[in-house]
Amino acid sequence: MKPKIPAGILPNDESIEFVGDRTHQRVYWFRNGAIHYFNDLPDYVLDALRQKYHSDNAAMRILSAITGNEMRQLELYTYYMYGDLDSTPDFANGKLAESENFLTGADCISINFDTKRVDIDGNVLNRKEIKILHFILQEMKDTTIADMLHITVSTFNYHKKRLFEKAGVYTKSGLIAKAVSQGILSM
Repeated sequence: MKPKIPAGILPNDESIEFVGDRTHQRVYWFRNGAIHYFNDLPDYVLDALRQKYHSDNAAMRILSAITGNEMRQLELYTYYMYGDLDSTPDFANGKLAESENFLTGADCISINFDTKRVDIDGNVLNRKEIKILHFILQEMKDTTIADMLHITVSTFNYHKKRLFEKAGVYTKSGLIAKAVSQGILSM
């Protein structure tokens, strides 16, 4: 299998790939084989990001509580929406892509954004399912996870069964492998 090359990495690749720095929550971008700072984005890309950000009331409420600087809010929004380095361009042909499965953890603030979509095999996950995935990755017992979510074990088993169905797997290890391969979880 031929490895996939991240978007924007090759010379003459006009598409843009955002990548997030997890340590500082900063965004860089690739285009035409070069890496750039977020503040150096072309105006038409910033305008597209700004338009999408302003259509997301939850993201605006959350990020404006973190910082009053609109450019920093826009960078954080981009970080949480597109922070993963992958082979699918985040901006191409004048359009922003749908959000990526990039999450910073079980309680990632982006799962509360209106425009954030996390899916496994095309099946959208809800907040509880995302949290369950992260707890399963930590090898917690089912009873412990149920207690942490303040639900019964039978309710937890219902959610776990739905996750297995959405991912097309039959085991926790299969679920973890699928979630890692699709960028929902990181090891």
